[in-house]
Amino acid sequence: MTFLIEQSLKPAELLKKIELIEKESATGIKRLEERITALEKNVLNWIGITWENEWESGSSAYIPSFSKDHVNIVRFRGLGKGPNGVRAFTMPPGYRYSGENELFPVVLAGVHLGAAVVYSSGAVFLYYEAGTELALNSLTYPAEN
Repeated sequence: MTFLIEQSLKPAELLKKIELIEKESATGIKRLEERITALEKNVLNWIGITWENEWESGSSAYIPSFSKDHVNIVRFRGLGKGPNGVRAFTMPPGYRYSGENELFPVVLAGVHLGAAVVYSSGAVFLYYEAGTELALNSLTYPAEN
């Protein structure tokens, strides 16, 4: 809020205007602090994938990992490689798929597509063309509540 302070104001009126400015400033600072807190909550905390059944990390700048955002969407990043069609990892409670078993497309390190079958139990099976790496970055789904 902007105030124009007139030179003809009496000291009591001027004091009231200053108090109002201080109150508005404190409210504005509180709003900024609330926004900063909300933004900090939106920062993703990445958790490294614990590979199973001979799966391992691929050649990526990112360690294969997952995170859950402020609207309960699980996101993945990184590359992996391993035997086709076996359980590659298991998601922990709170990060598991909210629906029934589901097939999601994933991109290979190239132009081919692979697939991730995500089970509500947390098991994730990966299918892709042998000899390539599977990019997990395109895999997202809503987490269980």
